[in-house]
Amino acid sequence: MNKPIAYEKAQTTKQQIALSFDDGPDKLITPPILGILKEKGVPATFFFVGEQVSYFPQLEKRMVDEGHTIANHSWDHPELSKLYTSQVIQQLKSTNEIIEKVTGVKATLIRPPYGDFTPAVPLYLKK
Repeated sequence: MNKPIAYEKAQTTKQQIALSFDDGPDKLITPPILGILKEKGVPATFFFVGEQVSYFPQLEKRMVDEGHTIANHSWDHPELSKLYTSQVIQQLKSTNEIIEKVTGVKATLIRPPYGDFTPAVPLYLKK
């Protein structure tokens, strides 16, 4: 069984960190975070839950306009290991589709909820 690639650290010649947020967007929490990031000139990666994207499309557009990276965190945040392969693929595919529809950006990163990988995740990524 192929294990998915998981990044915990990377080789770099300078000291830096990667700032990321999961589970959003949210109309109450996300705007203040975006304000602080903009004020400080700090880019971040936002791992979206697909169903949230459909509720707050203006927030995703703002994130892209402000230079943040948009990524996939499943459609509705399930434990992927409790789903059939077809359901896992649908979770990831549906989220990528709505992200691209709303923002025009194709998500290239996936962070499975709870870090819960299954063989379906690398299968989907290969496609």
